Amino acid sequence: MLCSIGLRTPRQRNPANNGKPDAFQALRQRAFAAFPEKDATDIFAEGEKTEDDILQMYYDISAIPLTERKASFRNASSNDKSNLWRTHLVLFLLKHPELNEWQKEIILAAMSLETPEYFEVGPKSPLWKTKVREPLRALEEQILAAFSVNDGRSLPTSRTIQKS
Repeated sequence: MLCSIGLRTPRQRNPANNGKPDAFQALRQRAFAAFPEKDATDIFAEGEKTEDDILQMYYDISAIPLTERKASFRNASSNDKSNLWRTHLVLFLLKHPELNEWQKEIILAAMSLETPEYFEVGPKSPLWKTKVREPLRALEEQILAAFSVNDGRSLPTSRTIQKS
């Protein structure tokens, strides 16, 4: 699942910043420049974790082998799952400035779908079909139509999102 969350670039640390990654602050600034303020605010909205915590968790999970990544994601809280996917999607948007408006809209739709509440609905819930399966399949169809196979693998689909 989270093979797509693997970040291939090394962490950049600023010794003057107690060794914490500077990437998240740069990411945040780029997102606020690229998106309307409300969308950028929604992208970076998080619960109990700070922005640095979320990015650090993303980097940490990205650095471990795939089977461990899957287990970490399965065991994560709904809020953490949402934060991980949203971080991944923001990074995808920023790494692909060539995306057209339709592709950007699909990414934003994925971000709005992957809320903590979305990850709380389990497959045995009566809400599963309407709250998870149908919206995810609709998103998957858009991804398949709008993106290359390679890029599509990095985006959330029924095959990449594993529910707990």
